[in-house]
Amino acid sequence: MPGVFSASYDGSIQPSIPVVEGFLLRLEAAGWVCPVTGIVDSGCDVSLVPENLDILVSEYCKYGWMDLRRPGDDDTDTYPTVELGFEIPGVSFAVNTLPFVVLGGEVVIGRDILNALRVALDGITPAGPTLKIEGP
Repeated sequence: MPGVFSASYDGSIQPSIPVVEGFLLRLEAAGWVCPVTGIVDSGCDVSLVPENLDILVSEYCKYGWMDLRRPGDDDTDTYPTVELGFEIPGVSFAVNTLPFVVLGGEVVIGRDILNALRVALDGITPAGPTLKIEGP
């Protein structure tokens, strides 16, 4: 039976948003993890990490480049990427190495990770909006 992660939306931002507590992993550096709170964004094609994250200053990170188009913009821009793993505690799944785009100031969990999971966003529970993630 797959593990389950459940949480209320983060109400400190309005409108409230779904967030997930997880860990970024450097697979080349065994045992290295970075706890993060990531915004769950099913409209984002790729996952993002902020430019100032300590994990990025390392000889263990594999860098690359990705061309992306921002919503409402017809032009593509090239952004740096870093290969990281992602893990959600309690959910029996781990993303192997993915290119996280280095952009902005938030960790964003996009469809490249969410498509491997069963994700439910429920905005009408009596306790308020909730997020539920199940492993495969």
